[in-house]
Amino acid sequence: MNKQIKSFFQVLSSNIFVSFSGIFTGVLIPILLTETEYGYWQYYLTYASYAALLLFGFCDGIYIKYGGEKYETIDKQRLNYMYYFMIAMLTLVTSVLFLLVVGFGIKDSTKKFTLFAVLGSVFLQCVISFFTLLNQATGRFKIYSVGNTIERLVLLITALFCIWRNSLSIMPLLIISIISKMLVVFYYVIHSKDVVLIIPHKYNGWREDIRENFVIGLPITVCGIISLVMGGFGKMFIEWTSGMVNLAYYSFACSSISIISQVIVAASLVVFPSLKNANENKIDEFIHFGENIINATMPILMLSYYPILIAVSVIISKYLMSMKFVPVILPMILFQSKINILYANAYKVKRKERELV
Repeated sequence: MNKQIKSFFQVLSSNIFVSFSGIFTGVLIPILLTETEYGYWQYYLTYASYAALLLFGFCDGIYIKYGGEKYETIDKQRLNYMYYFMIAMLTLVTSVLFLLVVGFGIKDSTKKFTLFAVLGSVFLQCVISFFTLLNQATGRFKIYSVGNTIERLVLLITALFCIWRNSLSIMPLLIISIISKMLVVFYYVIHSKDVVLIIPHKYNGWREDIRENFVIGLPITVCGIISLVMGGFGKMFIEWTSGMVNLAYYSFACSSISIISQVIVAASLVVFPSLKNANENKIDEFIHFGENIINATMPILMLSYYPILIAVSVIISKYLMSMKFVPVILPMILFQSKINILYANAYKVKRKERELV
């Protein structure tokens, strides 16, 4: 139990740093960018968040397969084959998407550049997902937690530097975002060099491993994508119907309550490895206890609207209009908590991935 508590607080501290740095950058970046440029930034973040689509459940399969095992004892040769298969698959898919973007003949140069940045971000994010899920599955939460902070730290330093210079535009910001993801990949490769940098030996079972990863992981990915689409549909609908400025307002509202989402993420990441070997009764008890705790926090969650409103009116009043979205978004967090922390993990442990969808 002590190990699980330590892991939880490692992940939570990392996610709280990510959240607070996200709040700072979420305040600083809108100040530095015009509303239209901030809309493009949110456009980039929204579409880059669908990176998991390109993996077709591959990394989720690794997560389920190795959940609860020790990193030192897993077969690194098998993971080496999986890693380079994933790189080849991503190269092929992103190359096709690159040609499609070029072929569409988009005249808006900023939008075209943003789409190219999305492709670069998606490729790197998929590679990061491989290491993230591997580290989570094998309990290497300290390594995960450090890697989780690198990208946000780079963006925070950039935002502070730009405040000092009083200058920032969307294209350099997108480039810096890509560089920050490259640094995360480099960090994870260094800490998983016994997977990535080993000399491969002949292994005849790699095809079956890859097939199994897709079969196991695809339902998990489909469920995650459905959740992302439900959460991101509002942003896409606003961008399609109301333009980049209104997208900026809605996105700022989502960012203002991001710290609550980070607590949910921290809890959900630690739960699966901890429950992996639990029996049916323990899992049911966990769900019942978790539902009571989450339901009890709902009134506190709704009251958080008022301090958020005061903070925005004092610090960045030009986004005060975005606060009308917050009372709508807050109840969604309750359902997100139950799904991500309780039901998703319980179904993964029971190996009922298809029922989860």
